[in-house]
Amino acid sequence: MGKLNFNEIPVWKQLKVLNYLNKAADLQGLIHNVYDNPDSGTGSPSTSYTIGEKVGQRILDLRDTFPGKRLPGLASLEEVDGFGQDKLNDLVYSFAQTADEAFRKAMYNGVIFENWHFDYHSDEFTSHEEFLLYARHEGLLKEWASKKVSEIAVSRGKSAQVCDLAGEIIDRSWVEALGDPHLDSHSFALWMYRIDMDNWFSFQKVQNQAELYFNFHGYGPTGIELRMIKGFPNRRVYSVGISADDLPVVVNYAEQRLTLWTSELFD
Repeated sequence: MGKLNFNEIPVWKQLKVLNYLNKAADLQGLIHNVYDNPDSGTGSPSTSYTIGEKVGQRILDLRDTFPGKRLPGLASLEEVDGFGQDKLNDLVYSFAQTADEAFRKAMYNGVIFENWHFDYHSDEFTSHEEFLLYARHEGLLKEWASKKVSEIAVSRGKSAQVCDLAGEIIDRSWVEALGDPHLDSHSFALWMYRIDMDNWFSFQKVQNQAELYFNFHGYGPTGIELRMIKGFPNRRVYSVGISADDLPVVVNYAEQRLTLWTSELFD
């Protein structure tokens, strides 16, 4: 019980934790899968200095006093005896993973197998104004994508000439922006489908997971959008395995993050 510091916790992470606390149906549902943040407090992965039953029940009791039995904000937890900054950090650590990481984990949970290399390459912007410049200006978005592709190519031993070629191709390519989570999920799944035509996965399963990804933060100004750079020859530039043309770049407004996805099959 005491003053909590939210200064270093992005709003989207606060909302994820708040949503988790409000959706918990009972005590076990609230304290289950809360793990200790190794960078905060005195706990460790082998001990249980997280949300215990007593503190968990106090959170539920407090939640029940608000309209709709929902906490209006995380600052309400300052009223809970035994709840401090360490427990808040544990909640953030446990449930506020990025949309990219949640999507990647979901894809490897029975949708694709280890013979796929499915990875994200992202940058998080600290300046909201700078992020919006890249998100809304196609030229800057292409510039960012060129830099990311070059980093990937260099890490795989490609030459500087290949990196220069990548930048030239991206600069000449056109960007498809559909502006709808359902259409974006279909476009992303179709890109995956073209790599191996449904032999190693179900198109519908990929689209279902992609749709959850593009709706991870809801629809609207804090949502996630796909910018597909069309015609980019992944196989000629960075790919080692089997891949398809086009370059998926994701604009995540809630997390102020740009992400480039790569997908390769080693059959």
